[in-house]
Amino acid sequence: MANTLETTVDVALPSDIDEIVDIERRASVLVYPNTAIGLTAEAVEAWDWNEWREGYASHMDASDSELFVVRKLADGISRVAGFALITMIERADLVVPQRRGHLHKLYVDPDRHRRGIGKTLVGAAENFTRRRGGAATELQAVDYNPATSFYEAVGYSLEKNPGAKLIPSLGVEMNQLEYVKHH
Repeated sequence: MANTLETTVDVALPSDIDEIVDIERRASVLVYPNTAIGLTAEAVEAWDWNEWREGYASHMDASDSELFVVRKLADGISRVAGFALITMIERADLVVPQRRGHLHKLYVDPDRHRRGIGKTLVGAAENFTRRRGGAATELQAVDYNPATSFYEAVGYSLEKNPGAKLIPSLGVEMNQLEYVKHH
């Protein structure tokens, strides 16, 4: 029998959480050690990944959030290939206050990059934003994140570069860039 491959976008299930956390962990091990912030792969591996599991589980129950997964089905076995977490927020700090979708997380399995999974997840997050009455979808990325060029390629523009700020969970300063795509 030939190896068939099917891709679907779904709302994440509680049974997906371990695969979701594993994707984020493996991606973080690849990205953080290659930056100037000084984290080693060992330090990333030592994080309490149970906190991530709990955080994702709490978003599954929230009415203003959605956790999407792209599944790859090959020969009857379904695997999470990437995920996106989006939450609706009110941006009263803008000149014209807006309801926006805030894309908190977007990760693709490091072994499956450049296959359209990220673009599919961004599309699902933007559709969620539009269905919820959002005027735009926004996200933050640190300046060394290799995905910043991807965000620009799928239509996001740099809205704000506030400069370096302390990230308490990591104990380092990072330059958080803010991107937006108006709908």
